[in-house]
Amino acid sequence: MRRAAWTELWGTVHHQGTVYEATVPTVDVMADLAGWREFPDRRDALCMLCALAEGNGSHADRVVAAVRTRAHALVANWPHEPELVQRGLLMLSRSVGAVEDSLRREVLPARLEAAWEVGTSRDIWARFGDEVIVDQAEAQRFDSAMDLLSELEDWAFSEVADA
Repeated sequence: MRRAAWTELWGTVHHQGTVYEATVPTVDVMADLAGWREFPDRRDALCMLCALAEGNGSHADRVVAAVRTRAHALVANWPHEPELVQRGLLMLSRSVGAVEDSLRREVLPARLEAAWEVGTSRDIWARFGDEVIVDQAEAQRFDSAMDLLSELEDWAFSEVADA
């Protein structure tokens, strides 16, 4: 039942990467949930905050500003959080361009450094453009970057501590 609610919420405030006017107040709710230690879906809230920060549309600037404002307080508490929440906080800090070096050094495994370096989905799309990639080599570089990002996101939001 909770999974269905998350799916419905996700599609309403971040449909296909687009954020809306209704997304702006959603940020505060998601940040409150992400900071609530007893909430069973904290990492879902962190994942949503990351996605909202990377959304597009006419309200994207307001959403990013709202996420950035709330992210600082959440990330500042990272040393006192469980490992799985720390992963989400690392990704959140990256999504708003405010990575704390100590968090990155402590949490990100060396095997994922290359994945980290490709940047966010917004970075990848900016590098390759929204146009259809027709050059085979360019298409392979794009696919490789997206695969690395996917690996990083799987690590950050997987359910297994040692994934």
